[in-house]
Amino acid sequence: MTRRDKEILDYLKKNHKGKQKAIHSKELEVRFNLCGRSLRRTVGRLRRDRYPVCSSDDGYFYGVNQSEVNDTVCWLDELVMNISGARAGLLRSSVGRKRG
Repeated sequence: MTRRDKEILDYLKKNHKGKQKAIHSKELEVRFNLCGRSLRRTVGRLRRDRYPVCSSDDGYFYGVNQSEVNDTVCWLDELVMNISGARAGLLRSSVGRKRG
């Protein structure tokens, strides 16, 4: 875990526990001087390290119960399925050939 990872984790644990206290990603980006991609990578590392950093339409938060974690896992499952479908479509596509 990097120093910045720990700072973000500590900030979420202290100030944004539970879905009702979610913080929008743009606010985290500004607070920690990060671009969106860097923030997503940090969140991914924290999750892989088994910290319950959850997300919803309202932003990121430190999960306080299994339901919040499960909701985030379901959203991630949908994301994986969408990416997998896009990948499969690209594999079946052809460049330079008329579709018809």
